[in-house]
Amino acid sequence: MKRVDVIIPSYKPDEKLRKLLERLLVQRYPVENIIIINTDQSLLDPALIPEDPRISVTHIEKSAFDHGATRNLGVSKSTAELFLLMTEDAVPKDEHLVERLVQVFETDPYKDAAPCVIPPDLRDTVTQTKKQELQADPRDVISGQQPDRLTSRADGQAATAEHQRPMEQTCADGQEDRTEPSYHGEQMQADGKLDVGIGLMRGPIGAVYGRQLATEESSYDEQYARQFNYPAQSFVKTQQDLPRLGIKTYFESNVCCMYRRDIFDRLGGFIDHTIFNEDMIYCGKLLQAGYASAYEATAEVYHAHHYSGVQQFHRNFDLGVSQADHPEIFGGLRSEGEGVKLVLGNARALLRQGRIFTIPNLVWKSGCKYLGFRMGRNYRKLSRGMILRCTMNPRYWDQESQQKM
Repeated sequence: MKRVDVIIPSYKPDEKLRKLLERLLVQRYPVENIIIINTDQSLLDPALIPEDPRISVTHIEKSAFDHGATRNLGVSKSTAELFLLMTEDAVPKDEHLVERLVQVFETDPYKDAAPCVIPPDLRDTVTQTKKQELQADPRDVISGQQPDRLTSRADGQAATAEHQRPMEQTCADGQEDRTEPSYHGEQMQADGKLDVGIGLMRGPIGAVYGRQLATEESSYDEQYARQFNYPAQSFVKTQQDLPRLGIKTYFESNVCCMYRRDIFDRLGGFIDHTIFNEDMIYCGKLLQAGYASAYEATAEVYHAHHYSGVQQFHRNFDLGVSQADHPEIFGGLRSEGEGVKLVLGNARALLRQGRIFTIPNLVWKSGCKYLGFRMGRNYRKLSRGMILRCTMNPRYWDQESQQKM
């Protein structure tokens, strides 16, 4: 049985941290240590931390926090073969969270394989693939049908192109919902084991992230966003999916993500200095090195943000900065297409539900996201004063060198 530690960065935590810790302590697959890296000791209420020898708290100053380096600090305090990164506001749905994430690594048919060699010109095929999509039947593009991919049939056998059906979803009101993209390089069989299809070769899974569920207080647009980004079907992604998925190939979330320590160390861990997005940057590095990333839909956590339009602007500005700073991962990849799919799908869902009066707020928030992202991608053209007004993380810029500014 592999040892599992949980690492949680925290800053001004509330009652959700206590619920998170209580549910981690009763997981069916036992957690060996829970390592909390807390920013600013004066802002942590000790009553939120259950008395348990498995829990340790390390305090750091605000000036020392960094999305990558702080998580690396937590990892350095662990000796477990697997570690689970979570945020302070993610609450496991049940006691099977750790068990289901570990199972992905244990049942990985390539867990002992070497990394897969990636063709150096794979990224060059992205633009051509997107052009072909635009020339395809719009029904296929909207529904997410991928006739050239292998997926799993109900009997667990690989389905070839002639066996494919449009991947359409059915809403509760009986209407077809083709807005949620299907991108299953590999799918899970009914017994929970990966169906890797015919002739599909890859390296071991190095990371697996869980499904995020909206909470009762989540807005309608946030509920839809959770369904869009975290579907009910588990899958595995590799660098070979880049021409088909574009930037979503590198999507994973440290809200709830488990890592293989040996692979993590081999790749050098998270980047030590980053404004945001350390999880996607690592995922890009992981896949480019020939490994795989998995999504496990049965490993569920409740997680919600209640960002205003202005807060979305700040958050997406930092997201844009992170992509601009890492062309080795994001160069040549566009995020806007996925954003348009999300907004249009969300608007259609609101119309079906008769919530037409909520659409202006959706448009406002979406505009803020887009503007923030575009400005972040072009932050080098902005003055320092403008950057500090746009960012969600001013301390990051205090640490930046004059050369970067």
